[in-house]
Formats: sequence, C-alpha cells, structure tokens
Amino acid sequence: MERLIVVRHGFPDHMVTGRTGGWTDSHLTDLGHRQAKATGPAVARMLRGHEYVFYTSDLARTRETADGLSEALDRSAQPTDALREQSLGQANNLSTADADRIALPPSEGPLLDRVFYPGAETWREMMHRVFAFLDRLHTEAPDTALLVSHAGASICIVFWWLHLAPQQWPDVQFEFDLCSITEGIHGDFGGRRIRRLNDVRHLGELHA
Repeated sequence: MERLIVVRHGFPDHMVTGRTGGWTDSHLTDLGHRQAKATGPAVARMLRGHEYVFYTSDLARTRETADGLSEALDRSAQPTDALREQSLGQANNLSTADADRIALPPSEGPLLDRVFYPGAETWREMMHRVFAFLDRLHTEAPDTALLVSHAGASICIVFWWLHLAPQQWPDVQFEFDLCSITEGIHGDFGGRRIRRLNDVRHLGELHA
C-alpha cells in the first residue's frame, strides 16, 4: 500500500438529537448527505489513475457517507466493524445526559487505558483493533486504500501510518472535521508522511 486516503463521515443526526457518538448507529442529516456528495468529486480526482480498495465503517453515518462518495467513484465500499469509532459500551445510543449519569470515575493509570463507561472500549483497545485491520490491509491494497471512518478511529489510522506508538496518545493529537480528507503517502526517502490533513476546502459553505 503506497497511499492512504481517509474521509471522516458527514454531519450525523446524533449531533442534533443530543445522543452519544461511539457505536450509536446514527444517520446523516441532510447537511451530512450534501457534504458526502460534495466530497465525492474531490476524492475521485485524487484516485484518478490509481488502483484502490474502498472500505468504510459499518455504522450508518459512515456507510451513508461512503454511498455519497460512490456516486462519483462508481464503486461501492466494503463495510467493516474494524473502522468503527470507539465503543462507549452501555453509553452507546443514550442521550448525553443519561451517558453522563453512568460515566465511571477517573481511574489510576494512563488515560490510554481508562474505561469511561461500563463495557466501553479503551483507546488502547480501539488502536489495536484499527492497527490489526490496517496490518492486514497493507498486504491487500495494490496502490491506494480509501477509508471512510470516524474522528477517533481516524486518529488511530494516522498513528498507524506514521508508525506512532499507542502510548504517544494523548500527547499527540489530530483533528478531523466532518467530511474532511486526509492523505498519507510515502516520502522521497522511503518514509511515510502526511500530504494533507483535515482538508475541508472541497466543502466550501458546507463546512460545519
């Protein structure tokens, strides 16, 4: 795999209804659908002339974003639970107020291993999940991999691309706006680098 393109999903309805993110199976709003459709041509231009594989998180907001990209790509994404956002355990699908009521108190030890809600996934566990998928994908992708995912999972993807260790989170952070594009490539001297990060220029007035 010589190149990696990561798109975060568009504006989801859980941001309007006040529900948690995580594995909440929220859908795109009208704005989110328009963001996804506007992102498609930008990604298609980046992929022109390249062989690529196309994967998306299997949650609704990412699948719907991938469907929006597919209009410009004439190809459907393969869904996988490996690209899901961090699971919030019992807080998935709750209102943020109800989630706050079951939040666990801070524990000793690194933040990387903190469990925020009963049954929730730690950052370390999410990173290992995403890293394992990318390790497999590295041998499968002929040239480029296009991934539609979430903000937290996208941090994991960039960590993997740059060979950063999980222990470097949260000291190293990256931001991913809705329907942003991030691109990783191999540099002139064989190392990996990020050519674009959190790029939303293609969205114009649709940038939320």
